[in-house]
Amino acid sequence: MEGISFKALVQRWEEGLEVRPSKLPFLDFPEEACPLVEGWSHLIAGKPKVGKTELLLQVVMGWPDKQVAWLTEEPRQAWVERGAVMRDFIKGSVGDFILFTGCRADEPEAMLADVKQLEADVVIVDTVKLLRIRDENDNSGVNRALTPWAAWGEQTATTLIFIHHNRNAEGKYGDEVAGGHAWVGVLDTFLTIKRKSGRRDDHRRVVEGIGRVFEVRPFMYTFDTETRDITVLGSVDNNGIEGVKERVVKVMREAVDPLTTAEVRNKLSKPQPSKRQVLAALTELVEGGEEGLVRVPEIGAEVKGRTLVWKVQGKE
Repeated sequence: MEGISFKALVQRWEEGLEVRPSKLPFLDFPEEACPLVEGWSHLIAGKPKVGKTELLLQVVMGWPDKQVAWLTEEPRQAWVERGAVMRDFIKGSVGDFILFTGCRADEPEAMLADVKQLEADVVIVDTVKLLRIRDENDNSGVNRALTPWAAWGEQTATTLIFIHHNRNAEGKYGDEVAGGHAWVGVLDTFLTIKRKSGRRDDHRRVVEGIGRVFEVRPFMYTFDTETRDITVLGSVDNNGIEGVKERVVKVMREAVDPLTTAEVRNKLSKPQPSKRQVLAALTELVEGGEEGLVRVPEIGAEVKGRTLVWKVQGKE
């Protein structure tokens, strides 16, 4: 065991002898907001079918210079179908990865030994059932299963990403994940994916979490149900109804002519909220009599076959 004083460590960094950890590209996020850190360990958790794999897949396909090994318990045919659905996205992506399908959990030690031989930059374990944790509520058992992976990842600067299922009850970060406290204690970054609401037609997802050093900024995204393509909606605060209303008001103040809902949305800076959110914000502003905003035709009037436009009273 080799020690170093913290002041000496800082001095080495100032002299260029130590390198600060860098962020891995994450969709269209600015670098400072990316939640994945190169060489660190991560957990991405969410309820079954919430979209964990699709989110991570689209993130990884944006890494042209990383050798990624993806270990999954899913059969190869599941990925053939996923590839067929996302064909256009996959063909247009800059990255690629080696997929190991149908992995089994009967020999996790042998699996780790095989992974070490791959010399990959990034290793994804989908899902943590492959670690053969008998009781995910047993923190000591979770710790024993994770520690060999985390120690190897740290020694080799390999980026580790584990995918895990949330338990049914909603909670806060580690509390809602089986064995949650052990996951948070051993791994560097912890992310959860939740549905924005319980409506079936609401395809928005909220991602939040905690990091060992870096702050994870909660954000929201949505996806196309046919292609599964993801669109980042921005921070949760920025795309909550009050945040959208503030942004809409600014656009309407600057507008010279009446605008349709789509035109209002297009004038918002990226990342943009959904058209549904913009419509809700505009409607609330009109109903509240704020900023002199009105709708044509007025709220309550027949709108079938007519295009809705919004304007500030007095502007023609």
